[in-house]
Amino acid sequence: MTGNNNTLENPKGSDFAIQRVQTLLFNKLPWENVQMYGRAVKVPHPEEKTRFTPQVRKTNGDHADPLRDDAFAANIFFTVADRANTAEGVLYKVECKIIVMLDLKKVYPNFNGLADEKAHEDVLRVLKTQKNFAPTSIGTGLKECFGEFDVENIKFTDIQPNHFFCVTGQLSYNISC
Repeated sequence: MTGNNNTLENPKGSDFAIQRVQTLLFNKLPWENVQMYGRAVKVPHPEEKTRFTPQVRKTNGDHADPLRDDAFAANIFFTVADRANTAEGVLYKVECKIIVMLDLKKVYPNFNGLADEKAHEDVLRVLKTQKNFAPTSIGTGLKECFGEFDVENIKFTDIQPNHFFCVTGQLSYNISC
């Protein structure tokens, strides 16, 4: 795959587990020109504290808006729930969402027909090989994928060739103290 895989230098906890999934997707998806990020944090909207925008960290340490950038065929980032559960105090599990935004014509230039399900299959095929992320559902559309995030900056609608989908699952990771 070509594009940018924005990784962290020394990730810990859920960021370490996310980066493993992130790098696997970047290396194994059969797509070109992908902008890949790790975990997005919720930044409160300056005027309305109940609205949030997603912010991710780039490899160089700068923060970025991970929402759809038409310079890339696809943009991918992760979100996690506010609470992680543990039974043993070492292995934690948290609901994690992988958000995928793509231009299907750029990702599959020679594919005839609707390619949204092909994109879902490509992502799930790679995730099936990862042991620390167990998919539980697929969602489509802005509301399902972005939930509490303010998506006013997204200039694309979820209509072919643009497509937004998310894979939600349980992310497992260790915390060693």
